[in-house]
Amino acid sequence: MDAPTQGENAGTTGPSREPLMDFVEQERLRISERRLARALVAAQMGSWEFNLNDMTAVSSPYLERIFGYDSPPPRKDFDFSIGLVLPEDRPAVEQGLQDAIGGRPPAEIEYRIRRPDGQVRWLHSYCELETCADGKPRALCGLIRDVTAQKEKEERKAKREQSQQEAQRLESLGVLAGGIAHDFNNILGGIQNAAELAERKISAGAAPTDDLRTINKAVHRAAALCKLMLAYSGRGRFELKNLSLSRLIEETTPLLKLSIGLRSELRLDLDPALPAVEADSTQMQQLIINLVTNAAEAVGEVDGVVSIRTGVEKAAPERESGAQAGNRVFLEVSDTGCGMSPETQARIFDPFFTTKFIGRGLGLSAVQGIVRGHRGVIDVRSSPGAGSTFRVVFPASAGAIEDRGRDVAPAAQRTRGSGRVLLVDDDQAIRDTLAELLKMDGFKVVTAIDGGHAIDLFQADPESFDLVLMDLTMPRVDGAMAFLQMRRMRENARVILMSGYTEEETASRFKESRPHAFLMKPFNPRMMLKLVHGAIEAK
Repeated sequence: MDAPTQGENAGTTGPSREPLMDFVEQERLRISERRLARALVAAQMGSWEFNLNDMTAVSSPYLERIFGYDSPPPRKDFDFSIGLVLPEDRPAVEQGLQDAIGGRPPAEIEYRIRRPDGQVRWLHSYCELETCADGKPRALCGLIRDVTAQKEKEERKAKREQSQQEAQRLESLGVLAGGIAHDFNNILGGIQNAAELAERKISAGAAPTDDLRTINKAVHRAAALCKLMLAYSGRGRFELKNLSLSRLIEETTPLLKLSIGLRSELRLDLDPALPAVEADSTQMQQLIINLVTNAAEAVGEVDGVVSIRTGVEKAAPERESGAQAGNRVFLEVSDTGCGMSPETQARIFDPFFTTKFIGRGLGLSAVQGIVRGHRGVIDVRSSPGAGSTFRVVFPASAGAIEDRGRDVAPAAQRTRGSGRVLLVDDDQAIRDTLAELLKMDGFKVVTAIDGGHAIDLFQADPESFDLVLMDLTMPRVDGAMAFLQMRRMRENARVILMSGYTEEETASRFKESRPHAFLMKPFNPRMMLKLVHGAIEAK
């Protein structure tokens, strides 16, 4: 019997250590996997791995529970898993997986699945790519967590916030309606009283001149209130001109000094070379007066300062949307008053909101509407005890500054009119008074009660009418439809449309065929007659 060689004797003095070491490592791995599994369950996460070579999938038991399976699902391939995702969310999931395979940063996706029992659940998935030693993609690995409860909580919170916002909007609308009704009732009361006095004076043989002036002033007040309401809605731009805010402030200074009282000092720092802004001068004046009045109220009955500053700034690309890029003109109104808390700042643009007393007017809400209507932005900086600064920014205009004067000649300086006018309005009072004004100025007038009636009259003899003066909003057939019908009958028909909306909004309804002009109600009768004369004479 041959003796064993040295090599054969090596390592035979005891049992082999390699199997023992393998067993220990395997046990450590099993312990680590169990700990990881418990940690994932505690975190309410399931894990998965999708092998890109043989297209097989492995998932943890907890993930199967998330997907609604008490036992392993019938299949664990990609098509089966993606089939559980709701169709509208599937493209985002597939794109996220493709991004991960392409080596992009780990993808986190939220999507919905439909479980076998029909339940829809929200899942949050984390996915990343694992590669082989040579860098080739090996598998996609990920973690999935059921976030349905969180989503439902967020949805309930969003609904509560929406309900609160709706309640605040309704409250604001209620205050707005009450304040406007109060102001309008005062105006109507003045008109009614003046009309009664005028009737009595006429019966007694006296001239009711003063009462008629009172009625006229009240009408102007009502028109101004309507303009403020449009300004609040951001839809109140009317007679746009290139004007200088610095010059407008200088012209308004006497009125501003009266507005702030004796205790406050008005300081001006106005840029004399300020570029023009395209704006309505009346609304800009209203904006300035409202801001200065608000500043003076913040100062109160103590000595203080109200400052107005104008200047130019270069727009930053990331600045708020609402004003155009390029140079901008700014207006700042600052005060040394009491300042505002964050809670007050959150409500200052609500209609009729005030910390002084109830129902003083649209105030800062009208300011915000004017700013919005002129493509501007408004910022407020304030803190209790440190005063406030309102900064308004508008796009600068490239045009030259225009004269603000209005060219409305008195009726006595015009020649009498001639021509046949078709007057269309569903309101009898407006129809009768406008017809009388046109007749007194020399025009022949035919009246219609709505668009349908106007079409019938016009169709009978289209060439006989030199001009159509027509309301836009009417029952049955409105002014827009009637205008288009008239233009089909007579291509060069002259039409002036009257509307309570702004010219910009009215014009947007007419793309190809446009009326000769627009008149915004309520309008000055002299302005109406001037426009009628111009339209007929331009034929």
